[in-house]
Amino acid sequence: MEASAQLLKLCTAWLTPLGLAMLLALLGLALRRRRLVLLAVIWLWVWSTPKAAMWLGGTLEYQHPIQAIGALPPADAIVILGGTLDPPVLPWFPEPNLGPASDRILLGAKLWLAGKAPLVIFSGGSPSSQTPEALVAKDLLMMLGLPSEVIVTESASRTTRENAALLAPVLRAHRAQRVLLVTSAWHMPRSLINLRAAAPDIEWVPAGCDQHTFAELDYPASRWMPNTNALDFSRMMFKEWLGIAWSRVGGQ
Repeated sequence: MEASAQLLKLCTAWLTPLGLAMLLALLGLALRRRRLVLLAVIWLWVWSTPKAAMWLGGTLEYQHPIQAIGALPPADAIVILGGTLDPPVLPWFPEPNLGPASDRILLGAKLWLAGKAPLVIFSGGSPSSQTPEALVAKDLLMMLGLPSEVIVTESASRTTRENAALLAPVLRAHRAQRVLLVTSAWHMPRSLINLRAAAPDIEWVPAGCDQHTFAELDYPASRWMPNTNALDFSRMMFKEWLGIAWSRVGGQ
């Protein structure tokens, strides 16, 4: 991966809740300012609570509410964005590991089986030399009942911006005018910004999935208790908002 991309990832890490809390704490210790250390603790506590994490996630997920399959219009293609699984890496694990976003593969298969589009395109490469995610996802889609000939793979992209850039010519080659876009609900806003910029001639219809929730929200006292899952979700949402800001200014 390019040095600029590595630098961007490093900066993003320090701008997420845990990174900012560490910076504030270190600055407070260096300057002997207890208030900065206290602020770091409060900041970290807030974003590690289910209540705050779900509020932040809602700012993204509610932009394009999830619809029932029957409510989605017919299209020329179904596009599934990667980030759904870890391909096999020998000798550590011979089978792919399904991640939380693997709902994208399941929804894409359901849409095709419902007759919503004749073609399924999976976009996702690999950040290393391991098997590209798209090739593994194709095998999973076939296990779910899709014929090989209706599945197209784009296996070189590593980021959402690269998804958009590499999908555009593929879709134009198949003369797709309307596309059902399948990705996680929290990832949909950033995906649409990039895809609409790369292919403004195509109608992109959101088909979201993978909405997040926390069992702790059912118990009032637990909503404001620190939770590592909530902190990780807050990290993801901060990253998404940073990515949206970067995309809007044309960042690569």
